[in-house]
Amino acid sequence: MIIGIDVDDDLPEIDQLQIKQARELADQVIAPLAREISRPPNYLRVIHEALAAAGLLRMPFPEKYGGTATSMLGRVRVMEELCRVDTVAGSVISGTELGAMPLILGGTESLKSNILPELAMGTRQAAFALTEHFAGTDVSAITTRAEPDGVTGWRITGNKHLITRASISDYFCVFAKTDWQAAGPRGISCFWVPANTKGITISSPLNKMAWEESPVCDIDLDHVIVEGKYLLGEVNKGYNIAFRTLNKVRLLIAASATGRAQCALELAVQYARRRQSGGKPIGLHQGIRWLIADMATAVEASRRLTYAAALAEDGKKPEAPMGASMAKAYATDTAMKVTTSAVQIFGGNGYLRENIVERLMRESKLGQIMEGTNEIHRDIVGRRLVKGDISLENPLWTPEMEASAWL
Repeated sequence: MIIGIDVDDDLPEIDQLQIKQARELADQVIAPLAREISRPPNYLRVIHEALAAAGLLRMPFPEKYGGTATSMLGRVRVMEELCRVDTVAGSVISGTELGAMPLILGGTESLKSNILPELAMGTRQAAFALTEHFAGTDVSAITTRAEPDGVTGWRITGNKHLITRASISDYFCVFAKTDWQAAGPRGISCFWVPANTKGITISSPLNKMAWEESPVCDIDLDHVIVEGKYLLGEVNKGYNIAFRTLNKVRLLIAASATGRAQCALELAVQYARRRQSGGKPIGLHQGIRWLIADMATAVEASRRLTYAAALAEDGKKPEAPMGASMAKAYATDTAMKVTTSAVQIFGGNGYLRENIVERLMRESKLGQIMEGTNEIHRDIVGRRLVKGDISLENPLWTPEMEASAWL
């Protein structure tokens, strides 16, 4: 944080404690591991166990199920602290919330009581299975279908693509069409499916540009039969569950991007203070100073926008979904620009695989794509403003302007 406006003091005590825990865990435990360019195969498990032991996986869960019911702003702050040293650590936090939130929002009391405590403790994991080969941003295009089977059961058939943590999860939150006549995203239902259910096949982890430690796989569902109790929410109302879940997780993605951009900024400044060119540190050259100034300004703007959007979510404001889209798009674009600038400041050294800023740049690209591309988020924001969902009226508007608009 550059401008000294500390939001932490206004948070509940449990939130403040978790932010402190996250900062200490990041600096003392995760950072020494994250410095290593070649990470061991068990890296994700080690990070997951450390976060679980610190109680940080419990944040989004209600207290009655073993959680801490941490505010959205508190969760954003924890995410930012973790991603300042390691994106993978942040992905454990966001992945836990993404996989569990549909059950929190739509599960029966019996289902939640049996499963949520294990997810909160980190002894079980869940994956969010929405995306398909031809249905990413366009959720209405999913072809996975669920048909009634027997008296209360469902038979699910289809394929899911690019599902994070699929190979290490115990449950899948599967979205499937239950009404093929319904237009758009209507007619989609949400199901909680144990990963060991007959008919499920999980691919080997797919090769990615970055985030290699967090496995992403395809899932094939071949006439998978689940009991009626595993339906989350109402039939044909699954899109609402997905929408509410993604609005929360998009704020975590924005916080992740902000933390990563902060990391790149700090490393670039430290390098600029030390690297010599023309007999003086490169940071004393105007071009580098201006570049660093733009980086710092953009990071701080991302931070403030993300905090504001998180507060809107906590306050259940009607503009909260639009705020999440604004924060996600702006913060992830900023992370891409700032990490690229960091590589530029490091010069040829920044292009080497053994340099952390190179990894930060590769990691940042996914932020612009995941949980809805930034193009769709811009469209969401623009559409809501133009439609008048958010009031924007200016007293300088004149009758002449009104008349000219209709010419």
